[in-house]
Amino acid sequence: MVDINLIGDDDDKGQHENDDFSNEYNADSGNYSSESEFSDSDLDHSLYDRSYTQSKSKKTAFIIFGILAVAAIAVVVFIVMNSSKKQPQITEEIKTESVKQPEVNETPAEQPSIPEQPAVNIPPFVRENISSTRRGIRTVETILATIPQNVNFTMIKYRDGSFLTEFLGRTSNNISEVNSTLQQRFPNGNVKVISRDRRSIEGNSYQQALLNGSISVDGTSVTSMPNFLSANEVKNQFREYCQQFGLSLNKFEINQEMSANGYKKVPVLFHAVGTKDALLNFLNRVIEANLNVNLSKIVFITSDILLNSNKINLILNMEIYNQ
Repeated sequence: MVDINLIGDDDDKGQHENDDFSNEYNADSGNYSSESEFSDSDLDHSLYDRSYTQSKSKKTAFIIFGILAVAAIAVVVFIVMNSSKKQPQITEEIKTESVKQPEVNETPAEQPSIPEQPAVNIPPFVRENISSTRRGIRTVETILATIPQNVNFTMIKYRDGSFLTEFLGRTSNNISEVNSTLQQRFPNGNVKVISRDRRSIEGNSYQQALLNGSISVDGTSVTSMPNFLSANEVKNQFREYCQQFGLSLNKFEINQEMSANGYKKVPVLFHAVGTKDALLNFLNRVIEANLNVNLSKIVFITSDILLNSNKINLILNMEIYNQ
């Protein structure tokens, strides 16, 4: 029988392996990078294969999803850029059409017509009273404007469309000049000198003359009804106008009421004193106020025959009318 020494071989083998291991691994070296130290035999191959496959499939899915997302974003950006490039062209076409539109319609649109204001229905009695007052005031204004500096007036009286005035001039020619001027101002007024006389005033010789005529003064159209006030209200208004223009109110005498053409009339006698300009301003204020008064008689009389005091008396005969 042949003896085989198995133990001795094993010892030699193990000794060689231990020597190799000790030579390759040095604890003090700290070298953990050698692949010989990690053998695949120490891992579970089935678990490794499954986890690696799942990890690989997840990475592939993320990559595909990322590619699709990038592609989708690129498509959206492309569409937006194309639409933004086309938008100005559409706007320009719209603007071009809006500019060219007026050339097609050459006929201008008709302007809306403004409706005419209805005519004011003013009764004939009221219309005549308003017109009479305005004619009288305009007549007195015209006469005063025609008087030259070398002629003095002592009296101007207007009543019912006719006037009478008295002048004092140094010579007869002065009176003729006034007469000629008034005839020009009232071409249809039949103005004429009705009397002449020589007077001596304060040692000076003057030519005194009376002239009369009728009037045809423009600007007497009536467009609105008057402001209807009572007699006392008119009195308060006239007192206010006198204070406004510096006139001295001497009289506002209200007389007994009467009837005429379906209206009630209250006769009033008015007397105030002031300068020529102040009196004219007062009369024009009466016209502006459009009060329910008829100045049937207007009289200017100088306080001094030579106007040294520059004070003039204004006397009015008037009627306040109401329904």
